[in-house]
Amino acid sequence: MREQLCQDLGIAYLRDDTLEAYFAKVQRSAIDMREAVKQKTFATGIPEYYYRKVAQLKTKSEYIWLGDYPKEAERRKQGIPVGAREF
Repeated sequence: MREQLCQDLGIAYLRDDTLEAYFAKVQRSAIDMREAVKQKTFATGIPEYYYRKVAQLKTKSEYIWLGDYPKEAERRKQGIPVGAREF
């Protein structure tokens, strides 16, 4: 499916799949999460936590959200420029 998405949208994904790149990415993510937690307060975190929990209950596990991919892929097949928007 990834290949089809990339082909339809005319993009490519990065193929840096070395172990060192993975560890560097995980380490950067951990640092970013730590910084985000430091900036939050307990009072603002509790409502966000429960909002996410309720939102997870509403979603179906078999549904895969593809965002604007179907629309964008069709627009590109029709030759509509990337920056053009429909209103």
